[in-house]
Amino acid sequence: MLFRTRYNVLFRQFRLLTAQAGSIPAAIRLIFENCYNDGMLASIKADEARLVEIKVMMTHLQNYNKAKNVFAEYRASGYSRKYYEKHRDVLALRQAAKQAFDEYVKEHGKDTPLPRLKDLHAEYAIVLERKKKTYAEYRKQKSEMQDYLMAQKIVEVMLEKDEHEKERQQLQQEQNRKQR
Repeated sequence: MLFRTRYNVLFRQFRLLTAQAGSIPAAIRLIFENCYNDGMLASIKADEARLVEIKVMMTHLQNYNKAKNVFAEYRASGYSRKYYEKHRDVLALRQAAKQAFDEYVKEHGKDTPLPRLKDLHAEYAIVLERKKKTYAEYRKQKSEMQDYLMAQKIVEVMLEKDEHEKERQQLQQEQNRKQR
């Protein structure tokens, strides 16, 4: 009884959907197309890629800012080999950041200034929120699709039982007629 109660809502939704769509496979196809909408998945993937880009740029900006003083001292030392060896890690991070900035300028043009850290934090928050909303909607649609597939399987099993029961009753009726 618990099984029927739990899926009672699903049965009603499934009947309504199949009545609207015309047949069980058509109804499932509609849900499947909505759930696995390429646009939704593409949006999630694009947001994830943008989040990675923003995070990398933020890291480079932070590393560059941290290395400013060290590089100024290195330049003041006359680009001393000894000073370089002592601060190799910090200067290597600065060099990587500088290369990333050069690539950014190549991609976006010389007139485009580097983004500020504050702007990157704000954009990161916006993109993250959009990704969370899209993913929540995707999960909801996927869950609905799985529920409808479950309902379809249950309906198919019930229809099979009914057909099997009808066949069995017809065979019994035929046997009863033959016995008379």
